[in-house]
Amino acid sequence: MLNPSMKAAIKYGLALILAMFCSMWLGWSKTSWSMLTVTVLATLEIYGYWAQKSRNRLYGTVLGTAVAFLLIGLFAQERVMFIASITAFLWICVYYQSHRTLGYMFNIAITVCLIVSSSISAESASVINTAILRMQQTMLGIVVFSFVYKFVWPTSTDEAYIDEAQAGMKELQELSIELKKEALDVERVSDLAGKLKKHADNVKTLLSLPVEYSDFLSHHRERVVALVAAIDNASKIASQLCSDKNQKISRLDMEVFDELVEEVRSFVESRGSVQLHHINKGSLSSLSRMSLPREKRLYFANIAACVTVSAFMLWIYMPVPNGVLFPTLAGVLAANVLTIPGKAVKYIMLFYAITASFLLLQYVFVMPELTEAWQILLLYFCNAVLLWRLCDYLKLSPLKALAGNILVNIPASAVGLVPSYDVQGPLNMILLLFMSLLLIEFYAKVFSIKA
Repeated sequence: MLNPSMKAAIKYGLALILAMFCSMWLGWSKTSWSMLTVTVLATLEIYGYWAQKSRNRLYGTVLGTAVAFLLIGLFAQERVMFIASITAFLWICVYYQSHRTLGYMFNIAITVCLIVSSSISAESASVINTAILRMQQTMLGIVVFSFVYKFVWPTSTDEAYIDEAQAGMKELQELSIELKKEALDVERVSDLAGKLKKHADNVKTLLSLPVEYSDFLSHHRERVVALVAAIDNASKIASQLCSDKNQKISRLDMEVFDELVEEVRSFVESRGSVQLHHINKGSLSSLSRMSLPREKRLYFANIAACVTVSAFMLWIYMPVPNGVLFPTLAGVLAANVLTIPGKAVKYIMLFYAITASFLLLQYVFVMPELTEAWQILLLYFCNAVLLWRLCDYLKLSPLKALAGNILVNIPASAVGLVPSYDVQGPLNMILLLFMSLLLIEFYAKVFSIKA
């Protein structure tokens, strides 16, 4: 019996090679764009999440293309104004990336804008062709991903409610044990209360997602809302109890807390079929639109703007290889600075170096020997499954998207309409990426933010 991690790895591998095959069969260049779409969506196992992300990816592609055309039309001959305008748009997109619903749309908008704008050095037809191709490949990736994930071991949003409730129940039971001890461990109680709050926020997010037709949600939505209220109220009680080290736990507080624990336990064991009672749903607070406070949003946006401007200056005044690729790549990475904190850059660089080296060896010694389409498809499938499982095994799930990007981008020329195996391209890509990450680390240290 396959475990959930292996099932997810197989689904990702199937969607990846199917997107590659369809793109090559249709005769489209830039096969990697549809594969990257699959890679990004594959990190989301729940229907509601990837339905929302697919929609936002389309909206972002349209917005980014429109802004790129506008900037090229207005400032094609004005270098300073062009760089200033695209940096301003990047600042806005990074600032709003923490929006809980539309954040990914802003991320894709600036990514597409940078890629399309980089075609300004070629003739105008190239800009239009790049925009159209990007839209085509994005649509293909979404369609292929949706097909595979809908029919191969599908994971519905409904199952996520129960899973989140089970996780919340475990935290509640541990918290109940801690609160009944004679000596209250304030740090432990505070940590568990924080985890409970996170579970409540996760269920609130699930309730806001688009869902497929669901008997469970249509019949039990009120109970799911009551479940969130129960977990939310329990976390508030725990937070209040540990706010003052000298505060004693009253009998009434423990009675209310035990009642909440029992409510959640009943919900989990009955899989939502038991009505929850005595829950004050009026105290249930909704999630804020932004997942980060204003100070952190300004912090990340300022870093991204400085990295982008610096990359443009280095490209203009220094002999950086691969032309406009450097500021484009640096801008794309800067747009994802929220997920690349300065302290983690060195570890991300190490992970990238090891994974890229592994794929480069295949690119040089294995891929040139493959003469049939099924052989390259099989190799990509095996690599996709291996990298996905490796991230799960090493508990590096946040790096799955990065591993997928490396798999798609490093040997990208091997799956072109006319395959080529020039190792200079991938090596330059690695060099430019390291330069971009160093810029991010530098500006993360220059700017300061309160912990």
